[in-house]
Amino acid sequence: MARILILDDDYTILQLFQYVFQDAGYVVKTATNGKTALELLKDYRPDFMIVDIAMPEMDGWAFITELNKAALRNTGLKGIPYVVMTGENFLTQSKRFSFERGKNFKKYFIKMTNPEIILDFVNGNMK
Repeated sequence: MARILILDDDYTILQLFQYVFQDAGYVVKTATNGKTALELLKDYRPDFMIVDIAMPEMDGWAFITELNKAALRNTGLKGIPYVVMTGENFLTQSKRFSFERGKNFKKYFIKMTNPEIILDFVNGNMK
């Protein structure tokens, strides 16, 4: 079974995405901020991640930065593909943060994208 990690501070979105991906056969873990997600990654290696940008405690940008640093120490964290999902303007956000898209970044989705569309994208971009 494929594993996915979904990061979002909106509980309704987390529940919706969890349902859609579990129904499609994924093992799903969720986190409401980047700090919690980094803790989960100590014992859970997802095949793909959906990362919200605007979250409390540790936002999506900081999470990706910290994940890249952790991947230098733990090769099991290296190369996890992810999509970015945000309600904010991505270009404005990416200018605020020097975001390197690297090979792990796959796509940007606006926050209210139908979860089935994101599921189809993830299915088509699994390693």
